[in-house]
Amino acid sequence: MELGRSAALCVALLCLPTGQALAQHFVSYWPHYRGIDIQAVPALTHLLYAFAEVDENAEVRLPEDLSVLKAVRGAAWRSAARPGLLVGGWNGGDDAHLTRAMASAGGRAHLVASLVAVLKRHALSAVEIDWEYPD
Repeated sequence: MELGRSAALCVALLCLPTGQALAQHFVSYWPHYRGIDIQAVPALTHLLYAFAEVDENAEVRLPEDLSVLKAVRGAAWRSAARPGLLVGGWNGGDDAHLTRAMASAGGRAHLVASLVAVLKRHALSAVEIDWEYPD
């Protein structure tokens, strides 16, 4: 994967079964703003909904309209892929909330607890944190 010249930091936690090699996994994401029909997903092991954001309280927030999230999750299940969530992204270049959450052990713990709650609430089993421009 090429990160280009940006100062991007991307941490992927794919919740792999014990003993499986990462090379066996093919991950893709589907942004919430794309209105394309995703009835059939090619041979992927993970399909991630993009993007959730981190708010000023280090809480993971999804857009109000969850129809694309539900479509991504359904497409993943129909294709035997694992549905997941991509947190962060470009956000207009503003990563202040994520940066603040990651700056302390307490902030990271709170962010992880919020993330786990969102994953459980929406029956998702993978996460990628896309921290585009860490300070």
